[in-house]
Amino acid sequence: AEGGVQAIVLSTIADYVISKWGGEGKPGMPGAMLYNDREPEPGECYSDINAQIDRIDHWIEAHGLVRILGPGDIGDTPGVILAIEGGCHLEGRPERLAEFYDRGLRSMQLVHYRINEFCDIQTSPPRHGGLTDIGVELVREMNRLGILVDVTHASFDSTKDITKASSVPVVMSHVRLQDETPHPRFISIDHARLVAETGGVVG
Repeated sequence: AEGGVQAIVLSTIADYVISKWGGEGKPGMPGAMLYNDREPEPGECYSDINAQIDRIDHWIEAHGLVRILGPGDIGDTPGVILAIEGGCHLEGRPERLAEFYDRGLRSMQLVHYRINEFCDIQTSPPRHGGLTDIGVELVREMNRLGILVDVTHASFDSTKDITKASSVPVVMSHVRLQDETPHPRFISIDHARLVAETGGVVG
């Protein structure tokens, strides 16, 4: 409040419960980074993401913040926009999205460090070749509800398909452009342009 901050985004991590630090020696993973070493048990990511949101709800109340559900909620009191990294908690069911919208979700990445039912990621060999049919349904449901589509961590082909499926601008919230040091999380200028050409932004 003293710094004049009106809004922050707090991200929960859908595949957090199966994520580990490491990855040295894995194909396309130089140095230590997050990775998934197993598939989640049924309901595991769903339960964990709800527990993460519970903690954020408590944090908001304890610090006298407000939950930002739309532009009109941004004001003098600092507020929180809820985001989720990855769609593993949905377990391939786009219809579940409304439940999390009701909990305050307003921005979501389709994937994080696990290839799920919706699309491929940057840091593993492709399995789907882009966005799946159920992934198209998810993007359309996000558009319908008013949840920001975040293409961070999605592969180039997945990002291309997502930008075609979305009827509104998309974002890539956190990434770095490729330079002389190769890294699977860095993107090409063409990858960035896919987002910009929707009217979206790259962070």
